[in-house]
Amino acid sequence: MADNNQITRRLKELRSKLSQKGIDAALITKRENYIYLSNFTGTFANLLITQDKAILVTDFRYAEQAKEQAQVFEIVQYQGNLNVTLKDLLTTNGVGTLGFEEEYLTYKAYEDLEKKLNVERLLPLEGAIEALRLIKDSGEIEVIKEAVRVADGAFSHVLKYIKPGVTETEVAAEIEHFLKKNGARGPSFDTIVASGWRSSMPHGVASNKVIELGDAVTLDFGAICNEYCSDMTRTVFVGQPKEELKKI
Repeated sequence: MADNNQITRRLKELRSKLSQKGIDAALITKRENYIYLSNFTGTFANLLITQDKAILVTDFRYAEQAKEQAQVFEIVQYQGNLNVTLKDLLTTNGVGTLGFEEEYLTYKAYEDLEKKLNVERLLPLEGAIEALRLIKDSGEIEVIKEAVRVADGAFSHVLKYIKPGVTETEVAAEIEHFLKKNGARGPSFDTIVASGWRSSMPHGVASNKVIELGDAVTLDFGAICNEYCSDMTRTVFVGQPKEELKKI
């Protein structure tokens, strides 16, 4: 995860973008974005970022975790209605214009913000956080490399496991077991194993089909390491491929 200096730098860059857009504060609810800006990895958080405050709002399930991970942030544990807590924070901090993640927020959630938060204007952030996330720092690059290394190891391992008589689901389970035993939190998406006639499907998620001699087996999987993902696709043959498969 990022250190406190990196988090502080990311917040500074976001604040600069907010200032350029005339936005007093940003409300961040997309998980990938709040992890990037706070280090908090729980599944529920609302970040409120003004020019001089960084506040993480969550419930009792994550209060302890948030204090441990999001050390740059003030942690607010809400009870009852989340929007009441957010409204109070916005009022206390004099927020008139609030930025929101327009590509993530549902219409219903937007309506709730509009009706219940008592701000003068809601403005889209227009991908401000995603623009920051596009450029990886050295720490992020190392984590991505680790996710690639773990997936590479899983590929080498599973080559010894694929044989006639095992099912695609068993192959997928072997891959995912290796990933978790070797440092990954888990697969970065549903592991794809598609053999024989199913191998023509680019996204053929593993089924109970039994792998047979002569099958082509398409593998598509990745590892999540410290919230960063790898993704690799390989096609292997069980025994010698038929002439038509060689031609393809």
